[in-house]
Amino acid sequence: MSFRPEILPVLVLLALPTLCKADNFSWTQPQSNVPTGNFDESRFLPAPSPQGSRPAPPPPKPAAVPRRSQKPPAPRKENQLTVLKRELSGQKQEASLLKIRIAELEAQLVSHQRNSLFSSFTPAVSEALRSTVALLLPPTKSVYLRADPSSSMSSVGEDKLTDYATGVMIGKNIAMMHQRNKLLNISTDNDAVITGIEDYLNNRIRVPENELRERIEERESSLQEATEAYAWRHRQDGAKYTEQFVKRAGVHRSPGGFYYQLEKKGQRRIAATSTVDIQVTEKLIDGTVVNDMKRTGAVISQKLSEFPPMFKEAIELAGNGGVMTLVVPPELAYGDRGQPPQIPPGATMIYQLSVVGVRG
Repeated sequence: MSFRPEILPVLVLLALPTLCKADNFSWTQPQSNVPTGNFDESRFLPAPSPQGSRPAPPPPKPAAVPRRSQKPPAPRKENQLTVLKRELSGQKQEASLLKIRIAELEAQLVSHQRNSLFSSFTPAVSEALRSTVALLLPPTKSVYLRADPSSSMSSVGEDKLTDYATGVMIGKNIAMMHQRNKLLNISTDNDAVITGIEDYLNNRIRVPENELRERIEERESSLQEATEAYAWRHRQDGAKYTEQFVKRAGVHRSPGGFYYQLEKKGQRRIAATSTVDIQVTEKLIDGTVVNDMKRTGAVISQKLSEFPPMFKEAIELAGNGGVMTLVVPPELAYGDRGQPPQIPPGATMIYQLSVVGVRG
């Protein structure tokens, strides 16, 4: 049989798979997402496509195997406890500073209450009167600071009055702190306090911050213990006094929680919209007079609906022209903070209330 040249390409195609068999190479289409071992497609040329057919797509690249993220070793328990203790210590320090700030704001509120409605009274109103006014009047009135008529404001310019007022309020808070500490037998050096303020404003603090925080925490703890002990003693004394007071004839307990004795019954009921004039004598259970409006001639005048609940209830019980004595537990009066130096923490208060006029 003679050799036919036209069948040469067919013979080459039949022998090509055997000649190209190497390194796990296969002409079969690999399954999707299955790696092809050590196959390196750069070593081979694509097989010729038959005429009229599309070229076969190249085999997919092996899917990248994700590497497992190596987690850092878990910290030892000792390290965790150290971190927690450090965080707890920082939180305690922040809480201590926050409590101090709250105490300062409460002192400002007390000062605000004790000076409310100051313009409604004569200039002869005593310092002790402010205690009763703080209980009787809501804290939404304007604050009036008592000026010293003998002093001159020529040294304080108009543009500096706000800063001057800020300094006065800071000084007032320091004075109240000094009075409170003195009442609790805790000494306070005003010169050291002022030096601390000056050093802070001049950015020259001489003591490390952590030591300052420790000292403040110690002082706060001492004040808390002294206040609680002082208030507890006064609460006990107040309870004994109240126990004896309720044995008197005609003593009743009001729905609001205070005890009262009517010395003179008023003539008629008082409407909530009526304007009521009252005078109050305020005393401690040992007889110390905190304020005597009858002696000074001061009168508190406002609508019945505007009085605090305790005094509103007492006025309604007394009636127009009525006179009554109230024994008020500390939770309805000045609480465990008191108003040093006139009113100690936990003090039970005695009020003699007189309704001297009703209009409307």
